[in-house]
Amino acid sequence: MATWAERQKTPAKGQADYAPDDTGLRLRVYASGRRCWYIRGRVKRADGEGDPRFVVLGEVPGMGRDQADAEAAKARDMLRRGVDPGAERDATLRAADASRKTFGEVVAEWTAERKPKWRAITIEARRVLFNHDKLHLWRDRQIASITGREVAQHASGIKQNSQQAALGPLRSVFKFAAERGYIKRSPFVEAGISVARSEGNAAPLIEFREGKAPDFSELIAVLDALDTCEKSMPASPWWNIWRVCVQTGQRPSAIIGLRWPELSLDGDEPTWTLPAERSKIKLESKIPLSKDGAAILREIPRGESALIWPGRSGTKPLKYPEGEAKMINAVLAERGFPLGWKPGRARDSVASWLEFQSDATERAMALLLGHKPPAENTRRKHYAKIGAEHQARTLIERYSAAVRDARAGKVARVVALRKGA
Repeated sequence: MATWAERQKTPAKGQADYAPDDTGLRLRVYASGRRCWYIRGRVKRADGEGDPRFVVLGEVPGMGRDQADAEAAKARDMLRRGVDPGAERDATLRAADASRKTFGEVVAEWTAERKPKWRAITIEARRVLFNHDKLHLWRDRQIASITGREVAQHASGIKQNSQQAALGPLRSVFKFAAERGYIKRSPFVEAGISVARSEGNAAPLIEFREGKAPDFSELIAVLDALDTCEKSMPASPWWNIWRVCVQTGQRPSAIIGLRWPELSLDGDEPTWTLPAERSKIKLESKIPLSKDGAAILREIPRGESALIWPGRSGTKPLKYPEGEAKMINAVLAERGFPLGWKPGRARDSVASWLEFQSDATERAMALLLGHKPPAENTRRKHYAKIGAEHQARTLIERYSAAVRDARAGKVARVVALRKGA
């Protein structure tokens, strides 16, 4: 048998309100057939009555009359205490919806918000990261169910040199979830997990695209700009300093402070021995130099100072210039590359290129980029070191050849358009 609420007439259009008695409980019936119980009231304020409120209690037939009376009593009590039942109900529903959010859904939300600001290489790196087997297992799980212990276990297998790329985006996703109210706090905070910071500004001069050859256009434009600017200021040492930055990917500060005794440029295996006191990682490193990189250094006249590029005092390195950097940026902007030149971008280029080499080991990459080497079995340390030096030399020669070939036009590359073209 139909209840009183179900028997009330549905209006042809709009809505109609009905009262079962004089208790203040009302039934609203819409032309669509929807029916809901409601009451009207005001939120009590310290300075008097507040704004009127239309408080929906529940739907018919899901809520019967007895339940509607009970919900009405609760709502009136909340109004008297200064609480808006509607806002409270919405918050409860949002919390319930948030608790059902899966890890995969949150990743999709975070990606959609951040993606317009990412470079193509970043988009591809994020896609690969979140489709990895380890994170794929979390995809359909409620994000609130992922614990700090699980995240710590996942992070424990990631080497320090790779933490920013592998854990940085994951940490951002959980932070995003906490800000949206999907979780109370990030499991990174819960477990006290820190992520080792990467260096540089993640803006390589080479564009990497899935299934296509790397685009060296911007890197070649930088080398062309160095040649162009050198014709205007042939006495400036900065053109060669920055060429060495491009060829090595080492920290600009270490290159500016290069000393002749650190270099061994004779023979087929030129090497730069960076002493521990000048190294950021406080370890001596024998860094393989490419033949092209060594050729640049051989052409530099040797003076009385041990420094290759001494400052005015002859005992301290040069200070970073303003004029030469502006000259390069002006040339690059004219050629359609508005991001400009920063020596750290050369380092980012080598680091990104190495990431795309399937045979690049962690130890060889650490040697070329001046990172701390990964831990190894002590008994095999000597062999691991020799193997890393050999592979690092192979990799830096391969990189140098790729730059040389790109500049000679031997690989397909997209030429950037000028503004307005």
